[in-house]
Amino acid sequence: MPAEIVSLDRGAYRDIPRQLRELADEIEHGEHADLRFIVAVLASADTQCSVRAWGDYTIWEGFGALARALTHPG
Repeated sequence: MPAEIVSLDRGAYRDIPRQLRELADEIEHGEHADLRFIVAVLASADTQCSVRAWGDYTIWEGFGALARALTHPG
């Protein structure tokens, strides 16, 4: 499974809710039929991070997906 990292334009963080709704619509419409899980890292300005994940995965698959995204973007 190739990793895809979608970059946000500067200041586009205000647009995150809309983009998440668009992703939810894509999933509901079957555009990601082979999707097993999603891992999201919520990073704040003070370097605090929160990780959330949904779907069918093990913790090791979640770590692996994050590592793969860092080493093989796009």
